[in-house]
Amino acid sequence: MLRIPAAGEPTPPLLAATVKSTAIAPQLMPATSNPAPDAAAAGSLLRGIKRRVRTRRSGASENVVAGRQSWERETSAHSRSGGRERRSMRWMLVGGLALFGLVAGAGWIASRGDGRSGKAAIEMPPPSQAKPAAEARVAELLPIMQRSVPSILAETEPLARKFLDATTVDELLPLIRNPQRAKPRLQREYPQGRIVPPGLAQFNTSGDLAIGDSSTMVDVRTRKFENRQLTFVETPEGLKIDWESWAGWSELSWPELLAAKPSQATEFRVVVKRVDYYNFGFSDDGQWQSYRLESLDGEHMIFGYVQRASAAAAKIHMGSEVDHAAMIVKIHFPAQAAASNNQVVIDEVVASGWLVKEP
Repeated sequence: MLRIPAAGEPTPPLLAATVKSTAIAPQLMPATSNPAPDAAAAGSLLRGIKRRVRTRRSGASENVVAGRQSWERETSAHSRSGGRERRSMRWMLVGGLALFGLVAGAGWIASRGDGRSGKAAIEMPPPSQAKPAAEARVAELLPIMQRSVPSILAETEPLARKFLDATTVDELLPLIRNPQRAKPRLQREYPQGRIVPPGLAQFNTSGDLAIGDSSTMVDVRTRKFENRQLTFVETPEGLKIDWESWAGWSELSWPELLAAKPSQATEFRVVVKRVDYYNFGFSDDGQWQSYRLESLDGEHMIFGYVQRASAAAAKIHMGSEVDHAAMIVKIHFPAQAAASNNQVVIDEVVASGWLVKEP
């Protein structure tokens, strides 16, 4: 314990006397089996160890630094490129979202109208729906051309059978086109009102239908082994047979034509064939083109001439692949007919075929 000294007592030192460092001998490590190296050898050893450590560390450090610099250069380049791509994508995304928002907002406003003013939004009329090209073409076709072949055959075959089996004029009238006009012509053709029916042996012998603007033609074979064509015309009452084209009706019969030799143009149904026959008043083949005009049954024939380069010549012209054609023509006998009673002038081609279109 410490005691405060009394008056007059010398003050004792607080610490024991300092021991001189020289008096204290250094303590050595416990002895081992290997003798301890002296101080110089130990210092040299330590310096070699430190040097080797520094050398290895320095080489590794250079390699690491070099590698890190190369990697950092590549990473930096990729980072800069990736950054530009990310910024471009970000702006594209922002622009797309903004555009979508504007469109959606405009559509929403247009659908709601102006709620504050109570005015309805202006509605644009819907665009007109254009018909497909196929439907437009079908709509432009006449009724008979819009029908299917089976439906046409289903209607025409019973009609043809009744027509070819009819024995009186009265039986024909409900089956034919324009019966009011045809009745007096039928009565002239059959004065007694009785008809010898040819009958129907086979319908649609060719297997094809010739469909025109408002008509269709079907090949038939009669029981008399005649191959003929029936023409069916679309009417308000349905399909009807054109009797005039079937009978080859003309303003005059062939005997009447040859006997009267009319000098005025007369309408006639004929079968036209090409022929080279130039004689009498028609000997100049530079001025005239010759044709052979026959009756339906082939029993009557005359020669017809048309002036070259005329409208009638252009219309009557037949290609080399055509042997003959049915036509309605207007003809007259020339003044010099006394020399030959079988030569006529073709004034006009009324129709190609024997069907006359209604106005």
